[in-house]
Amino acid sequence: MDNSFDDALDKILKPSKKPSVPPPIRRSRGGIECLSELTAEGVVQICGFMLSGKFKPKVTITNKTITFSSACGKYFSDCQQYFSVRVDDASLRLVVEPTTENDPKGFKVAYIRNGKTVARKCTAKDLCAFLFDTMKWNPNSKYCIEPDFRDFDEFSQRPFIIFNLDEGREIPSAVES
Repeated sequence: MDNSFDDALDKILKPSKKPSVPPPIRRSRGGIECLSELTAEGVVQICGFMLSGKFKPKVTITNKTITFSSACGKYFSDCQQYFSVRVDDASLRLVVEPTTENDPKGFKVAYIRNGKTVARKCTAKDLCAFLFDTMKWNPNSKYCIEPDFRDFDEFSQRPFIIFNLDEGREIPSAVES
């Protein structure tokens, strides 16, 4: 009998085992030596609130309404529903701080639905007219402003948010045909 048939059968049933070589490691931009390099200056840690706009506090202003995002209320402890808003027309900014339902200077900017804070559109014709006139904004657009500064007042022990009005991003309204 010919051994070539047996050799062929052995190769099919028992393939030769070659030592596996790992694929070469691809390094982009030089790679890293250790994870401690990722704590160096210029490395930014991405967090959940950076990825989605719904977690960022912001205010949207039209020529008749003002809406604070629900994230504004969540920034303050207890998910505040009432805010006190001050307009600093010399520095072109809004200063927002939490208040209570009984405060005559406060107004309701959110409500709780199924345990979640939901933004509430507030009609504020006089305030919005003043802001649009002061900022010389287009009355047919709305403006979205993200906060410049969130801090805690050491004296009053209350947090506050500052919105710089001159950093408002114009959102043109849809043109009706």
